[in-house]
Amino acid sequence: MKKAILSIFMLLGAIYSNAQNGFSLPLQENLFHNIPDTGTSIIEGNVTNVPDGTIVNFWFYKDGDYLGEPADTIIGGKFRFERKIDKWARYFITVADAKDELAIRPEPGNTIRITGNSPYCAFWKAETYDPWLAEKNEYIAYRKEHISDYMNLKEENGELTAKVNRYFLDKASKEEKRKLQNQIDSICEKEISMYEEYVNAMYEFMKDMPYSDIYLKEFRDIARIASYENDGNQQHR
Repeated sequence: MKKAILSIFMLLGAIYSNAQNGFSLPLQENLFHNIPDTGTSIIEGNVTNVPDGTIVNFWFYKDGDYLGEPADTIIGGKFRFERKIDKWARYFITVADAKDELAIRPEPGNTIRITGNSPYCAFWKAETYDPWLAEKNEYIAYRKEHISDYMNLKEENGELTAKVNRYFLDKASKEEKRKLQNQIDSICEKEISMYEEYVNAMYEFMKDMPYSDIYLKEFRDIARIASYENDGNQQHR
């Protein structure tokens, strides 16, 4: 475990060095210079292994929030959105209530096509000319495939922890508080037991990657794990 953590931090130094030595993605202005700033875009999906009636959601990111628009329903493997969009914004597709997502970059005045052969939209492919989005989708799909159990535990932990707010602490009974804390502790123990699997998987993914801000959260998480491993603190959180 300690060897894997050391490798991660060596990797961190290497990719930051790459960034400082001039690595950069193509400028957005060069990628989209012939595209109008706003306009209507069509998003067409053609996917298999997804049940008819599955809801597909269309989201966009604005002012720190994910904002949803009217959803569509998959019929015969197909779905379609026609939306006014901004060429500098990033948009996302999600399926039903699943946590995974597909990042897309629709172009005003054009059609973007999405294909896939999985009920998980993180594995779908979208036409995109944005290297950041292509890399993000690869990253999301990798985590879904290789450490989905660990990521599900983190999400469950976050959802339960979010319930411990002022209202809950003021209104809940001692038994309710005890039950919630036991649930959180149980999930934390499972998450801790998967630390090595998580660190090794992310090392394998990132070791050949150039610098990207997409992975910075992973380094923060791994730094937290390294601290936990170093001091033997059993209070995971």
